[in-house]
Amino acid sequence: MNLLIFNGSPRKDGNCSTAVRTITETVKSHITDATVIVLDTNEMDLRPCQDCKACFDNGGDCVFDDDTNEMINSVREADTILYVTPVYFWGVSAQLKLAVDKLYCISGPDGPKQAKKAGIISIGGASLEDMEYELISKQFGCIFDYIGWEKTVDLSFHASEKDDLAKDEKALSTLKSVWQKL
Repeated sequence: MNLLIFNGSPRKDGNCSTAVRTITETVKSHITDATVIVLDTNEMDLRPCQDCKACFDNGGDCVFDDDTNEMINSVREADTILYVTPVYFWGVSAQLKLAVDKLYCISGPDGPKQAKKAGIISIGGASLEDMEYELISKQFGCIFDYIGWEKTVDLSFHASEKDDLAKDEKALSTLKSVWQKL
């Protein structure tokens, strides 16, 4: 398994980091030949997509001299992609949205479709009945469908304080079982 995890949180010690760490450790303990790469979107140098479509004419590479092409190559090499995001104002973090928008380089109208498994984990302070989780789930469902990826993970967690997820045994148990869906 070649798993690529996008951590969309700017916090290094928050709930998203707990989720990423838990999944990474569990995957590595159950799949001995697994490769897990974590991209912290807050640390990446990404310019927003300009919809210039130059990537369609040059093999899927972005024209910007930033981290886009390295990130896109990581996506191409992975067979499973997992997005982990805090919920900000009824959506994903801006850092993660920049990375997701750059998928345009490989998924334009006639772009190559690569069969991959994919998932989304959203963590927010609102109750799990709140519409924000549904909005994120539907947005990623549309993105994955467009790209041709199979959504195998779609989880949401309530965590208000930065260490709430680490204290939630039920949530940690759920996260430890994610590897089975990847």
